[in-house]
Amino acid sequence: MEHARHGITVILTTHEVQEVPDLVDTVYLLSEAGELVGRGAPTEIFARQDLLLACNVEPPPLTRLIDALADRGERLPPTNDPEELASELMAWREATIPTPTSS
Repeated sequence: MEHARHGITVILTTHEVQEVPDLVDTVYLLSEAGELVGRGAPTEIFARQDLLLACNVEPPPLTRLIDALADRGERLPPTNDPEELASELMAWREATIPTPTSS
């Protein structure tokens, strides 16, 4: 992050979780009572859908998709990057779905 190179700390409070991964390198998650319940990289914190919901924070769409796939038996690594998820899905598809052969 540009601000980190200059030794600047920015504190941002938001419930717009979709924007957070592009803006910060560390997330602090507070309960409704104001207690610190989580601290880590956006990918790490947003992978904890149970913790987010307990704090009344709606998980980002990619987290919900990854969790929905996990519920169906398909495990993908947590990510907040759509391009990274698309690459993972393509690799998964190539590994699990047979490619038609031409005769």
